[in-house]
Amino acid sequence: MRPLFLSLLALAFNLSSFAQDVPFQELDSVKRTEYLINLAREVVQNFGPDYYKPSHIVEVSDTTRVFGTTFDHPVIKKSLGRRYYVISFFCDKIKKEKGLYAAQVGIWVDNGEPYCVDFYERIGIHFLLRPYRQWIKEGVKETEKYYTVPSDCGC
Repeated sequence: MRPLFLSLLALAFNLSSFAQDVPFQELDSVKRTEYLINLAREVVQNFGPDYYKPSHIVEVSDTTRVFGTTFDHPVIKKSLGRRYYVISFFCDKIKKEKGLYAAQVGIWVDNGEPYCVDFYERIGIHFLLRPYRQWIKEGVKETEKYYTVPSDCGC
């Protein structure tokens, strides 16, 4: 009985070592895509709850984009040249074909943290001066959320 208990205990410790967080850059493509979609959903639900529908077609960009701006701020300048993924939430196939999204989230390639969220190509929030995790920890105020979906969005 005792050897069986010790074996099960050793197995439990070995399995727990596999459950530890893997750095974002080391995730395989399937797990990375799953992570990107789940995080993007969370961002949209936190900042634009009316822009998220479970029925949306979700697409992770095949290629990454490069951050560039002429805005002259020391914190923002640090991000020049960084690459990010774009996760888009489309209302339906027709909107997707036209490139019209309900919401789009940018997530940095180097650390897997959100960079920005845009809603229906009109309004958005960036997380350059106030990181997303800090915003969530401090609480997103109702006045910082976007609720009104424009009638021409079709979502």
